[in-house]
Amino acid sequence: MKKQASILFAAFLFLFFGTSLDMSPPPPPGIIGPYLNGAFPDTSPNTNWELEEVLPDFEFKDPLRLIPFTGTEDHLLLCKSGELWRISFADQTRELVLNIRDRTMDKSEAGTVGIALHPNFGDPSSTDQQTVFIFYRYKPSPAVWDHKGFNRLSKFHWDELEQKFSPDSEEILIQQYDRNAWHNGGGMFFGNDGFLYLSLGDEGILDNHPAEVHLTTQRLDLGLFSGLIRIDVDNDPSRSHPIIRQPASPSDPPTGWGETYTQGYSIPNDNPWPSPNGLHLEEFFAIGIRSPYSLYYDKTANRTWLADVGSDKMEEISIIEKGNNLQWPYKEGTVSSTSEEKPQDLIGNEQPPYLVYERSVGTCVIGGGVYRGNKFPQLAGKYLYSDWITNKVWAIPEPVGAAIPNPELVIDNISNGNIELPEKPGVTGIFMMEGGEIMVAVMTQLQQNTGKIYRLVRKAEVIPVTEKLSELNAFTDLTTLEPAPGLLPYQVNSPLWSDRAIKKRWMALPNDGQFDAPDEQIAFSKTSDWTFPPGT
Repeated sequence: MKKQASILFAAFLFLFFGTSLDMSPPPPPGIIGPYLNGAFPDTSPNTNWELEEVLPDFEFKDPLRLIPFTGTEDHLLLCKSGELWRISFADQTRELVLNIRDRTMDKSEAGTVGIALHPNFGDPSSTDQQTVFIFYRYKPSPAVWDHKGFNRLSKFHWDELEQKFSPDSEEILIQQYDRNAWHNGGGMFFGNDGFLYLSLGDEGILDNHPAEVHLTTQRLDLGLFSGLIRIDVDNDPSRSHPIIRQPASPSDPPTGWGETYTQGYSIPNDNPWPSPNGLHLEEFFAIGIRSPYSLYYDKTANRTWLADVGSDKMEEISIIEKGNNLQWPYKEGTVSSTSEEKPQDLIGNEQPPYLVYERSVGTCVIGGGVYRGNKFPQLAGKYLYSDWITNKVWAIPEPVGAAIPNPELVIDNISNGNIELPEKPGVTGIFMMEGGEIMVAVMTQLQQNTGKIYRLVRKAEVIPVTEKLSELNAFTDLTTLEPAPGLLPYQVNSPLWSDRAIKKRWMALPNDGQFDAPDEQIAFSKTSDWTFPPGT
């Protein structure tokens, strides 16, 4: 009995190895070219974008914001280091028009991070309004690293003779003591109403003291933190009134550093939380914001977009209206906090985010703007944004009813193109240009003088796929579904239930008559995705 079993087992091994050692693949059913003999395009609509340099001869120290220089064809580029450059894309030139590096603390998230030109800049009849507004991190000795400092909003005047903004002309509007260099905010714009809007963070959390986020958020009676403020820099008494209450801080600044104060602007009469008796600050337009570096105003739709960097759960993009409460810190995105409770006497109207994404997608949202140009009709009316860590670029549509936006991937990773990027690059801004171009600022996370400006371009026009099955030439007979030469039938191990529908599947694997080259073969993996020849 044992002898018979041994003979049978030996025969089995012979048959098994005799068949399995014949590794030659079956002959192909016919020669077929890539992408079903060209019936499909070789590029995807969602990956058909790339970046190209626009100022190849210049590098910048941490470029952040790019705005039109009103009255000229040039633009202003604000750098985190405290430098403001006038640049010409047409002439390929640059000129330093403001330098406040001597007062700017630019480590961590600090630095010179916000800019807006006065709406009347360039108008010769408005000589006292030839100013630029800058939001930056100030301390008496900026070269000496310490988290402590002041968030400062200042305006600088244009020197017509020097053709520069004079650093000595600084007029301080807001000086707010802040114990942490994180979460400063700094998004700025002038609205259609002529008022200046500025986004402010929640002060952040220091390692050497407990979480005190409740001290600076969900309140109007302390400092200028965790909200969007709205002020009248023209001090028009017909629609604004003087400052009634001064801001404070959770703790005092070091001796000799200066004080927290505001001056030089008025409070719009229709701001959402008036306080004639001075019980609380009146500057706020919206509250409940964590780390709002990115702020964009769509003048066409009169809509304000804010991208708020999350803590450890979600990144979020919101559309803000007057009197909104964006729910931080008792909610992060759509997730309720386990440590911070919703205030019983909630200020304002709760406004959930328009879009959220989890930390598996990205960890630092960088907002852009809504595209209104004609050069890229595929992006018309869409809001573009990126992520500082993953360096992807997405687009989402404007709100339509209560529909949840579906993000469209524009660039999978800016490093995948054929451009030279700084080491450890990170997108710092996406800018909608008046001529229909879209510019992207990129800096190195190493804070070196290697930052660049790029433009978004299409690689090529995507050939549309026919809507008719008959024009794909995939079948020699559509009635019997007789496949064209070269198509391989296959089945899946676990077909999905499709309401009793019966499916047939084919694969077009490019080959020249034999699967005898690596680029004609499938690479199998037991633990991850298989890889297929290009054009499969």
